[in-house]
Amino acid sequence: MSTLELQVFPKFVELSTGSRLYTERWQIGAVNPTRTLVFLHGLGASSGLFFPTIKPLLSLLPDTHVITYDHAGAGLSPPVDPSVSLSVSHMLADLEGLLAAEVSNGQIVLIAHSAGTILAARWLL
Repeated sequence: MSTLELQVFPKFVELSTGSRLYTERWQIGAVNPTRTLVFLHGLGASSGLFFPTIKPLLSLLPDTHVITYDHAGAGLSPPVDPSVSLSVSHMLADLEGLLAAEVSNGQIVLIAHSAGTILAARWLL
């Protein structure tokens, strides 16, 4: 089996909600993935929480991309305007906007930790 190099593409995504989210797209092989794993961290955390799991997952699923992001005001994502309420509804709108901007095809799989599970459940409903 050949060894494929892990690649990461960091960037900021501007959303119509007023959020500017720091994101990282991780991949090993596929340019056009059959699925995208989107990681949702909990309150008080950042997307760095998931770093140790990314390479092992992509080694098993080379046709997959991973997207990690920091919620507005967390990690490397700046806070939104103080007049904007950071609620579950706002975070859900951010997730919808991020998915629309960053996932063009294939299956979407949400992987969540702690309070990120609330967001994942709301998105699924």
